[in-house]
Amino acid sequence: ITIPLTPSPLQEILLEVGESVVFELVSEIESPRERCDQMGRMLRAMWATPGALLEIARAISPVLVQQLEPHVRDVVTAPPDDEGLPTGDSRLRWLVEFIRQQPDEKLLVFVESSIAVRSLKEHLSLFVGDKIAVFYRDLSARDQDRQVAWFRDPQGPQIMLSTEAGGEGRNFQFCHRLVLYDLPWRPATIEQRIGRIDRVGQDHDVEVFAPFFRSGYEAAILKVMERSIGVLERTVGGIDHALEYVSLRLGDLIYENAGPKEWQELYDETEELVGEARLKIERSADPILDLASYDPKRAASVLARVPAELETEIEKFITGY
Repeated sequence: ITIPLTPSPLQEILLEVGESVVFELVSEIESPRERCDQMGRMLRAMWATPGALLEIARAISPVLVQQLEPHVRDVVTAPPDDEGLPTGDSRLRWLVEFIRQQPDEKLLVFVESSIAVRSLKEHLSLFVGDKIAVFYRDLSARDQDRQVAWFRDPQGPQIMLSTEAGGEGRNFQFCHRLVLYDLPWRPATIEQRIGRIDRVGQDHDVEVFAPFFRSGYEAAILKVMERSIGVLERTVGGIDHALEYVSLRLGDLIYENAGPKEWQELYDETEELVGEARLKIERSADPILDLASYDPKRAASVLARVPAELETEIEKFITGY
């Protein structure tokens, strides 16, 4: 489910100033891949987690911080309205409203980095309280397991904020709602996020929410992911290697301020490539071989050796250690 958003007036100023500053900064980077990575990291933070943008900028240039800080502060410190909702950050406003409307539903919220997790938690907690689980690679293994167990607890937090590391090898099927709070430029990364809850053992239809700014580059990126590739609806497993070029092409089009013609060429080219790749996979499938390879008795004997409460017992052992 895509959620088109309009930036607040304060965000409009930040985006206008911030994008020009970012483009000027990356113009000095010769490598297209490095330029795309640097630009993408800053733009995604600016669009989704502006509070994280300053931490990213500090590692790059003091001048960059000086140019961005007043506008970021205006967005993140804007006073709440009469309903207690954010007024400076329209994406945060949507998330707070969504959480309040679904008080009994677990919600897994993905962002790109540990910096973004910490920043989003800081600002989100002002509106929904401190009962927010977090998961990112910088946490110790013990703390990661405790956060997952806390989130799984029916009496635990409604929300977990996670980076791409979240859920690797862990059971998140108790949750069936996921938010792509920022939008990765790699289709495989989007699929990996969705795959944290859309997997064997999931008893509900998985709902994926993707907030985005209705005008500007983010809308164009979402069009590639949603319409040309269909990653929000279908798996890209098996064709992800053919889509590695997408993030670099997105970076080039944004950096070059490409027009509608160039973007349409990317939409059409990607849609055609995805269609051909999926057709090859379908033609190469051998249902007879697949059926012949499956031995129900052997599968049942393997599954019978797995204790029913294995994951629960492992969590008890780890969290009680």
